[in-house]
Amino acid sequence: MNETDPIYCPRKNAGWVEFHRQAFAIDPSEPLLAFEELVRRWQGCTVEPSCAVIDSVLYATRFNLFYHGAAKEEFLAAALEFLREVEDRTGTRLDGAVLRRFLGGGLDPAHTSKIVTGLDLRRNRADSRLKIWFMLRDYPEKVEAASAIHGPDDRLGPLRVSGDFLVGFDLRMDGHTSIKLYPSVRSEELRNHVLRERLGRVLSPAALHAMDYCRWTHLYLARNHAGVVLQFHPESPDDFVSGMISHPFAQAIHALYRAARLLDMVVSLPEEDLVAGPIRRYTLYYMPADEVRAAPRST
Repeated sequence: MNETDPIYCPRKNAGWVEFHRQAFAIDPSEPLLAFEELVRRWQGCTVEPSCAVIDSVLYATRFNLFYHGAAKEEFLAAALEFLREVEDRTGTRLDGAVLRRFLGGGLDPAHTSKIVTGLDLRRNRADSRLKIWFMLRDYPEKVEAASAIHGPDDRLGPLRVSGDFLVGFDLRMDGHTSIKLYPSVRSEELRNHVLRERLGRVLSPAALHAMDYCRWTHLYLARNHAGVVLQFHPESPDDFVSGMISHPFAQAIHALYRAARLLDMVVSLPEEDLVAGPIRRYTLYYMPADEVRAAPRST
């Protein structure tokens, strides 16, 4: 990659944070200010604003920063410093023990395609969380380490059909931390009849059908077999959102980003909602490619 490419420009990323903040009338806060400072400091990144909707309640103070460059160890250090900065500014203490256990022995940059950090802020600080994710590629040692921390889950084996695997950590501001496992399925793997049958041991026909319209899908395995959360990366975001989610909030959120050229877009929802309908719990993520060209319409 060329880190000087405008798509990785801090100014562009900061502009989309401000766009999203204005669109949803997001108040400034110490965690968000610390995140914005990280965004402005780092080249080689793309920002991803998002909105979560749960039973017609909208949560919009959500941002991720993806690092794509070669200085992964340096960015990881900056991401960990961001977590400490939020602790210091808010007087809270995050539980980093699980994260430190995962990082024990180091992280091989050659098998870590991206490092992501972000936040999801709620009105009640105890419900807010900071996030750090690792996109692993052909790194079975770290996948096994993450699986050991997470605990046994018999769904994981059938869903591991590729070398791509996402490991995430939610560091809640109430002091609780959880590890999250996301096997990855790309379109070419889904077209393989043997692999599709294997995925079908865990996933419903409705989930597999929706995945057919995506470049790839991350599959989050909720703890205690509470279900699978599908994170779709659709080929055609406009068609996918309009065809998948009839809830009016989804259309209003998507309209804000429809005109933007997107590097990626994600629709996340519980598989059980997809099967039973209607979909009332979902998250929409947007990763713009270019600088903001117009002020948002308030939502």
